[in-house]
Amino acid sequence: MEGGGFATDEIPVPEKYREELGRKLERIALLSGCGVDFSDGVVSLTGGAESRHRAEAFVKTCVSGSQDVRIEGMLRVPVSSKWLATWRGHDEALERELGVLILFMATKDAPSLKPLTVVEARRDGAGDGRQLAVVVGHRAAGEAGGGAVRVQWFSDGHAEDVDLERISKGWLSLAPEIGLVGPRSAQLSAALRVLAECSRQTKGALAGWLRHIYYPAFGVQMTVHDLDIQQATLPRLRRHPMLRFLPRALGSDVALSLGMRPPGELAAGGVETEAGEVPCVFLVGGRGSRWIAGHLVGIFGRALECKGANLDELPPALVGEARLVMVPFEQMAVFTAGGMKVMTEVMVQTGTFMFFLKARKIRKNAMDDLLEEVFQEVREDTHERLAIFGGAREKLAAAVRIMALLEEASPGHHDRPDGSGVSLAEGLGLGIDIVWLGAGPKDALENRPAEERKHASNAELLQSASGCFAASSGNVVFLGGTAVERERARRYLRWMTETRMEEEPAIFDIAAEDDAVQLNVRVPVASSPEFAEQMHSVAQENKAVWLFDGWSDALKEDDPMKCRRLLLMGRALGVSAAAKAKALAEARKVADHIGSELKVAADTAVEVVKREEKPEQEDMLKVLMAHKGGKGKGRGKGKGKFGKGAGEEGDSEFVRGEAWGKKDDGKKGWGKKGEEGGKGKKGKDGKGPDGEDSAEAAPSGSAEKGKSKGKGKKGKK
Repeated sequence: MEGGGFATDEIPVPEKYREELGRKLERIALLSGCGVDFSDGVVSLTGGAESRHRAEAFVKTCVSGSQDVRIEGMLRVPVSSKWLATWRGHDEALERELGVLILFMATKDAPSLKPLTVVEARRDGAGDGRQLAVVVGHRAAGEAGGGAVRVQWFSDGHAEDVDLERISKGWLSLAPEIGLVGPRSAQLSAALRVLAECSRQTKGALAGWLRHIYYPAFGVQMTVHDLDIQQATLPRLRRHPMLRFLPRALGSDVALSLGMRPPGELAAGGVETEAGEVPCVFLVGGRGSRWIAGHLVGIFGRALECKGANLDELPPALVGEARLVMVPFEQMAVFTAGGMKVMTEVMVQTGTFMFFLKARKIRKNAMDDLLEEVFQEVREDTHERLAIFGGAREKLAAAVRIMALLEEASPGHHDRPDGSGVSLAEGLGLGIDIVWLGAGPKDALENRPAEERKHASNAELLQSASGCFAASSGNVVFLGGTAVERERARRYLRWMTETRMEEEPAIFDIAAEDDAVQLNVRVPVASSPEFAEQMHSVAQENKAVWLFDGWSDALKEDDPMKCRRLLLMGRALGVSAAAKAKALAEARKVADHIGSELKVAADTAVEVVKREEKPEQEDMLKVLMAHKGGKGKGRGKGKGKFGKGAGEEGDSEFVRGEAWGKKDDGKKGWGKKGEEGGKGKKGKDGKGPDGEDSAEAAPSGSAEKGKSKGKGKKGKK
């Protein structure tokens, strides 16, 4: 259907192409932005004109095998016909993974043998099999030897003339091509994967294409890096599960593929096989990322081989790119057990790439050396160096996790300094501080086992609040970040743990702190386990830590109105007043909710009124509470207000006053009793039926806010 607006086009599809087209409809819809439906052999395309035309070009190319002129930027990759026959139909997984559309181009019956055309040809002495080659020139028929086409074989780079007579007998034909549509980096990644697979069956498919056909474009390039490993190591390297973490660790769209290249001008170095081939890695990405990735794959392969002492240290090119952590040999199982499960988890969580270098022998101290001489035996500690690669902060996060795991596997692995509970990193930049809490392992940062936690751990709260990477094992806490971040984390850590670990916790002075808020909470509420659970969620949501310090009011310990001070602190709270208000409001909401369930006043805005302490008045209320007036259930609309109490007993400071409201549900208020000999006034007459008398105190929030000398009204008769 013609037209520039929203419409539907229909394209009939021959039966032999329907199965393959059906597998590609989702990818066509995603790349074209057009609605696609396929039923009864007809493809329906719904959308705007531009998206319909793009989808139509994809469908017609898929059916005809000839690139539609409306498809721009397609990357065409030559492959061998023998390999393609086995791989075609298994391309859907690669399309989904890389976000590309794979189209299969048909070969022409009469090939055009222009220079740089990739062909398949029989080679003298190679049997009946065909090899890939590229046309590099022609020899005219009038020249000596007659007309011929000069080709260069992908497998070894040698050149050979193929005479026209053999061409006419079908010794040479165009190589089939695969078309790749999608983002440029995804196209190149897909080309690497396709040609690497093809190279396993057809030698030199990838290397020859790079040398003769591919031209770098728009800053996204592909290069070859030779590997100093044996050919037998290449399959192990290709199958290694950890290699897939390398692209993410480099922070870019790096793609890599391992293979063998023929000898030639592609790269220098490497270990040649008997046939002259060299193990190599093909890389796609930015220049810097390709350079680092090539060296990393090389050193990783050599680590698998444990080739000599050159792995005691990283090569100079990678020294500044890695953070090294020494791991005792007996603790390596912590990281390598279960198919590298722990290392894999750390790499996934931190976005890093890591591996162990060759084992290094480390002698003990002088006394150990003397014992070795006496007993004529060599006593050595064997360590492995764990090399961590990635961004600066990502490497730091991984190192913090690794150090905590080492301490967990072997308590006391990190020696506590004499007379100090802190080991500080030097400098103002990124570093790792170690803090020992309390007197020993019993004073752990986490007060609950991992399996019992419903929310984030204390270390996770500390990390979120301070901006400093944090991990712990027992009472040993590891803090990674800049000097400012580490100082903030140590301060939060001290405040978080002092109340729990010290007999007399300090009262913190937060007047000068711009990253903290406080809230007074009744002791019954503060002691509630449910309050602790909900406050953990509030702290996690607001990127803060929470705690109670040593402050409390002057009331007795068993007084239900006694308060403790709740503190919330985090760098996010110092950014804006709105962040503080939000955290405070959420904390108040939790306190009020728990208080209502416990039937205690949790609202911290209540004014505390002092009184004389008298034994006979221990049951008297210490706080004059404000309540809103409520409506009764009767028909009348009398409002309860505060009235003066009758001046009967002058020795008491507070008594319960009476309020008049609707019948059956009169709201109660608090009246101030007059001193001995004082006069009490009767409430004024009002409208409505008499409310019943009540000497009970109104529940919190049920009566209208009153004054110390309110007036009570009597319902109208």
